Amino acid sequence: VDHTDESKSWEIENLEDLLDAWRQYLSASGDKHEYCLEKYHIIECGYSIKCNPKISEELYNQIGLSGECTVESPFISCFSYCSKILDYMKTRAWKEVESAVIGSQNEKLELVKDQVDFVEEYFRFCLLLFKRNNLYKRLNISESNFSRLLVWPAIEVSIESMELLEFLPGEYLLKSSQEKYSADGCIVDEEDNEMFLLETSGKLMLNEKWKYGYDHVK
Repeated sequence: VDHTDESKSWEIENLEDLLDAWRQYLSASGDKHEYCLEKYHIIECGYSIKCNPKISEELYNQIGLSGECTVESPFISCFSYCSKILDYMKTRAWKEVESAVIGSQNEKLELVKDQVDFVEEYFRFCLLLFKRNNLYKRLNISESNFSRLLVWPAIEVSIESMELLEFLPGEYLLKSSQEKYSADGCIVDEEDNEMFLLETSGKLMLNEKWKYGYDHVK
């Protein structure tokens, strides 16, 4: 089926049909520059990504969520709990901040357990991080220090709230790429599917914008 022929009706019955349609549309893009993600058959997605107007809206709809599906951050769901901690971080002593993170049992009972447990664990990580001596200087020394102290532990906190995921940091060789590609890290599931790719663009406060763009294309 030629999915780029607008005179023909869509024939998508399974995942392979959908992937074939995407391959055809991405290959047919006429304005691909050397670093265009579509050239490498990458479908961009995320809250801030807008659909490419040159690609059929119906094709995007095939991979969209239903209208009834909502995704809400646990930090929003636990807004009052988070706000109290952030306010204490600005105005109170560390002992009081720690008490706010632990919170009262009555306060937590009003929240969804999985969500508040994740938020609490995240703030516990923040407390340990902020207590380190000369933190800003250490994060600003090198990409390795930045990743070791901040990026990798933050990712670990996130995936520990989900089952059957594992974070593999540091020079991970992608299996999903035919070309040799060494990533800064990858999250895999129980079947070894590569769910998340990490590229760290240098140390804290790096101002070389070209490197961010290069890593984005990578």
